[in-house]
Amino acid sequence: MSAAYYNMLMESLDYYKVKVIKNAVVEKYENGIATIVEIAKNEPNDADRAKRIF
Repeated sequence: MSAAYYNMLMESLDYYKVKVIKNAVVEKYENGIATIVEIAKNEPNDADRAKRIF
């Protein structure tokens, strides 16, 4: 992604007050409402080392 596009995207997300949630799973979906749980987990990478995912 180019720097110009990235900056425009970040500014748009901020302008529209979009909350970015990383590493989350949908726990329940009922009546059009999703309940999510944010998680942090360790997964092995290509070198078989654990890497922290935020």
